[in-house]
Amino acid sequence: MRLKWLQSQFTLVIIPGANSDVTRIKLSRGALAGLALGLLLVAGAGHWLYSMRLHSMASASVAESNLHIQTRQLQQDLASKNRTIDELQKKVFELSQQAAELRSKVEEIKQLEFDLRQLTATDESSGSGQSITLRTSRTTEKESATQHDTSGASFGSSIVDGAGGAGTVSAISSAEMKRAITSTLTAASPALTAGFNGSAHQVLVHHIGGLIHNTDACYVSLQEDMHALHARWTQAKQRLLNQREQALRIPSLWPTVSRTVTSNFGYRKDPITDKLSFHRGIDIAGKLNDPVYAAARGIAIIVGCDKFHGHHVVIEHGNGLRTWYMHLNRTVVHRGQQVERGQQVGKLGSSGRSTGPHLHYEVVRNGQSTDPKAYLPK
Repeated sequence: MRLKWLQSQFTLVIIPGANSDVTRIKLSRGALAGLALGLLLVAGAGHWLYSMRLHSMASASVAESNLHIQTRQLQQDLASKNRTIDELQKKVFELSQQAAELRSKVEEIKQLEFDLRQLTATDESSGSGQSITLRTSRTTEKESATQHDTSGASFGSSIVDGAGGAGTVSAISSAEMKRAITSTLTAASPALTAGFNGSAHQVLVHHIGGLIHNTDACYVSLQEDMHALHARWTQAKQRLLNQREQALRIPSLWPTVSRTVTSNFGYRKDPITDKLSFHRGIDIAGKLNDPVYAAARGIAIIVGCDKFHGHHVVIEHGNGLRTWYMHLNRTVVHRGQQVERGQQVGKLGSSGRSTGPHLHYEVVRNGQSTDPKAYLPK
């Protein structure tokens, strides 16, 4: 029954025109059903393809939108990282400048330390300050009995103590500098003291920034310490220079090649009048025209000649100290001239009130004559 229904035919008549033949097409019900089913399938496939096309276009649009958002986010991240890199570069540049300043300051401190060591070594090698102090103290007691002025007896001692103190300051400051640098670098990077076998962690940008910030702060702190240390060492060096200058102005050098003293400081029988008189200096015998040297640094305030002193030179050393060089054969300096310790000021002679070639050497402290031997080395 069903087969008969499928086999029944339909006739399709096509009439193209009045003068054309009529075309008849016979189709069974099955063929029509197959054709209809084919058309439905084609329509369904077209609809499915169209739907897929729409879905693909929608997906592409969403993907493009997401890609645009991601691109914009990446651009923002890149800009942020570029800014971070710029900031880090600036920080690194600032740290490099600070490191250069610290390096320069360390070199200055090294030079200061070298200067201080040189100064203290010079003061220690001279060894004359302490003997000056001891003999000055003895002379003070003697002059107190003879009613001479005794002020300034501990001057040499202060120089020796000052020089020694400066040497101690140098050593302490060097230790302080090492401790300051060690503690500052340890604080700047705690990982340095934690060992090398720790667990690995990712280093983030803010970690780097924090480390740079801490290092920057430690550099600033170290710079302040170095500036303070530099200032202290500069002051110590200046004190040493001042004390050395004062030491150079102490008449502690023999003024002649000869060490033969023919007449000491104090009361004696005058060699010309044969009467008791007070001899205000010491007489040092020597050969005619032997060089006569300045016992200390100073300024020649008097260069002259008279019948009593003969050719003579008076040198002002400061701190109330003066030295006299009398009975010279001739002088080789002029008034107002700066004279260095050990510089020749004249030639030994017998001019003025003299009985033979010798140097009358006198030390005046605060207007009072004092025994030159208290300042001269043995």
